[in-house]
Amino acid sequence: MNYLIIGAGAIGSVLGANLFQNGFQTQLVANQKHTEKINQNGLFVTTSEKKFNVKIPCFSELKNTKTNTDTIIFLTMKLDSRFEKTLQELKNLKLDSLPTVCFQNGVEAEKLAQKFLKNLYGGVARMTCTIKNFGEVIYEKQGSFVVGKFPEGSDKICQTVKNDLEKSGFQVGIAPKIIQDKFLKVLVNLNSVTHALFKDENPQKINEIKFFTLKEGVEVFQKAGILAFPSSGIGSTVEEMLLISEKTMKNPQKKQRFETYNSTWQNLYRQSAELENRYFNGLVIELGKKFGVQTPFNARLLELLEQLHKQKLPPNSLSLSEF
Repeated sequence: MNYLIIGAGAIGSVLGANLFQNGFQTQLVANQKHTEKINQNGLFVTTSEKKFNVKIPCFSELKNTKTNTDTIIFLTMKLDSRFEKTLQELKNLKLDSLPTVCFQNGVEAEKLAQKFLKNLYGGVARMTCTIKNFGEVIYEKQGSFVVGKFPEGSDKICQTVKNDLEKSGFQVGIAPKIIQDKFLKVLVNLNSVTHALFKDENPQKINEIKFFTLKEGVEVFQKAGILAFPSSGIGSTVEEMLLISEKTMKNPQKKQRFETYNSTWQNLYRQSAELENRYFNGLVIELGKKFGVQTPFNARLLELLEQLHKQKLPPNSLSLSEF
């Protein structure tokens, strides 16, 4: 099999670099500046253990890529206005029958994609990686990925993706009910905004905000009858997540941090036109209103994020007193 990774930001670049380095034919589609740097100098990858460079083919336009019946497509751009345009382009180029995995955060991407694509899979990325400079990607260590047939089930494509990503150093799970794993990742993503907003001045207070933000999400999902569960075996259960978060809140320990930042932080850093947090914090707020669950922590975090974004302020600009 060969891979076409469309929307190669941080996650897509990490997937592509590791697949390519391990012998899998791989192409990237990225924005113009990232593409130019990769084509000039290769893609530079830095981890806590190693540095390497790959001369991976990269294109700024999907129509310039080459595919065949053995191509598997990974969609790794965030869920914004470009996403539907990409789906339409895949259909126009008659690539809509190729197996396509949606790695977007939230649970809306697959619902939209199934209107355009005939062979659809859901994906979950469970690792933090960062692009601060075009042509370079940073992450601490190989993370975990989940794949499953959408809306449910598994097949040979899932097993192929699992085998190929494991050969490339990642931990991979196959989810028989991928939507459960996607909802679980929504709960994980609720605190992306917490890490992006505040100065690291009081770890105990930050951990307190993180705990109650997560607790609201769990309560909303339970009230709404939504099962957030690691059907793939990758990730903690909701109960485990709450216990870990509560323990961290009561016994905060400041850890030495590798220079990686989540997607919300990067959106503020690059002053991206659109944010994706409405698909997780916004979802919890919306469902909370519908099912009568108060969500003040998620609401305040999303409000502050939107203010920061509108004012074009950099990440970690806020003091905790502003919460």
